Amino acid sequence: MLLSFAPGCHRMFQQFGLVLMLTHACNLRCSYCYNGRGSSGTMSLDLGRRSIDRAIASLAPGGTYELAFFGCEPSLHVDLLSALID
Repeated sequence: MLLSFAPGCHRMFQQFGLVLMLTHACNLRCSYCYNGRGSSGTMSLDLGRRSIDRAIASLAPGGTYELAFFGCEPSLHVDLLSALID
């Protein structure tokens, strides 16, 4: 399901890049990390899907988009990553 937007509020792009931060959780404890030790939240599948739908809806006809995953250690949530790329 694509999200709907108010008329005139939606700009179309030939190229669109989306970086999803899957998680704040990390299996390392690097002293220099900006994330800190207290964060461990994970993106919901619904939010990830809505974000991808929004990116696709932002493409002009024939446009391309690039999807990347970020967030401490995205591979800790391979099930979420797999569901989002399906």
